[in-house]
Amino acid sequence: MRASRGMGAVAPSKMPRGRTTVKKDGAEPVGLFKKGGMAGGKWIQKAIKHPGAFTAKAKAAGKSVASYAKAKASAPGKLGKQARLAQTLSKLRK
Repeated sequence: MRASRGMGAVAPSKMPRGRTTVKKDGAEPVGLFKKGGMAGGKWIQKAIKHPGAFTAKAKAAGKSVASYAKAKASAPGKLGKQARLAQTLSKLRK
């Protein structure tokens, strides 16, 4: 593994672009960017397509949600995704 060489010069084509405007009290253009981002807003509500579906699966298996999520976290497909998301969401309460 190579040692880090630092950031160096960033090419202008790689810089984020936003709208530019001129403030009333100055002549320099100022870049404006959209607010929010990946972590902004209600991402949890958007991530859960069918609320309560994983809980129903856990109850049908006769297990708690936490133990069912731990058992099925490595499962492929939708069940594994639901289990990993359940584990992530359980960490948010702590």
